[in-house]
Amino acid sequence: MTVVEPALTAALRRQLAARRAALDAGAHRVGWKLGMGPRERIGAGPVVGHLTSVTVLPSGSVVAAGALAAPHADAEAAVRFGRRVEPSGGAEMVRSCVDAFGIALELCDLGGTDDPEQIVAANVFHRAVAFGPDAAA
Repeated sequence: MTVVEPALTAALRRQLAARRAALDAGAHRVGWKLGMGPRERIGAGPVVGHLTSVTVLPSGSVVAAGALAAPHADAEAAVRFGRRVEPSGGAEMVRSCVDAFGIALELCDLGGTDDPEQIVAANVFHRAVAFGPDAAA
């Protein structure tokens, strides 16, 4: 049985409330991101953040980072799923759901608090993302 830290549950509830508000205001669902660093860690595993159309930038965009306390760009692997992944499906089922791979450049703000619950609630440092072209799986 997996034990979920109460602080992680509380942080994700706050984060997902902000995601729901963005979707209700007209944003589109884009996907999810993993936070794997020590500052955002709550419990043993990685944490999750969300991506919506609000923060997707067209490829080649220029961003003024002056409003960010500690701007940081992360090169990321992007995976597009062609169908729903069932939680109990196992590794082979997950692989069979992958439709395409790509790259992404995520803009993060690493400034501010070192409180992992606040970091997760504020969407794991995420500020913007740009995606490169997909390649079929």
